[in-house]
Amino acid sequence: MAEAKLIVRSKQPLYIGKRKVLSRFMETEDQIPGSRIRAALALKLLEECKAPEFKENHADCPQKENCPFWVLIGNDFKNGVRFTDARPSLGNEFSYPTLSTMKTCKVYPGFKADRDDEEKHGVFDIAIPSIVTEELKDTLIILYYQKCFECGEETKPYTKTFIIEEEKKSSKDLRTKRRSLTSVGIDRNTETQREGFLYSLDVINQGTEFVGRVFGTDEEILLLEEKIKEINGTLFLGGERSSGYGR
Repeated sequence: MAEAKLIVRSKQPLYIGKRKVLSRFMETEDQIPGSRIRAALALKLLEECKAPEFKENHADCPQKENCPFWVLIGNDFKNGVRFTDARPSLGNEFSYPTLSTMKTCKVYPGFKADRDDEEKHGVFDIAIPSIVTEELKDTLIILYYQKCFECGEETKPYTKTFIIEEEKKSSKDLRTKRRSLTSVGIDRNTETQREGFLYSLDVINQGTEFVGRVFGTDEEILLLEEKIKEINGTLFLGGERSSGYGR
């Protein structure tokens, strides 16, 4: 199994999310699911299909062994390359999601290594202390300490994506830059603007960088690199693509 780094840079605002049924505010996710990347690649590869009569039944296609779609995507998406989620990044480095057991100081939140203009008291993981407390609660009296080790203030969950700089052995807070755009809804029956219907779209700014991983055989990775070069590295991801988003 081979592995390659996947770098995604948005050339247009990016919306990765779902429309909320009871709300006119459509919020985006901070990362690109690997399934979205794979689906976008599949649509692009199908455009060059030389046997369109087999688009609904790839397994019976006589040309499938030489078909990039079949090799990279496979039958019913069960074979081919696999993409991890692509997360926000800086300098082409992999970033990592936080764990539900990570805590930070309420007053001075953030990693100590990320000291910029504000003081940081660090991030710590309560997984092991909480397990020990649970296992020994009937036999020992254990004071489960969840306050900041630096100042003694209360702590809160640490929820930001972070990046590890290998050379400096440090971590940094990382978040995507977003903005909200207001648009007019479309009447599905008349295909014209729907009077009095406005909604807000939460999008990630263009120029944002994401990094993920792709897994496959050596042959699949080489073919993937070749096909990406052929399309000049351009795919369309996420929703609202007809409105100029997702490139």
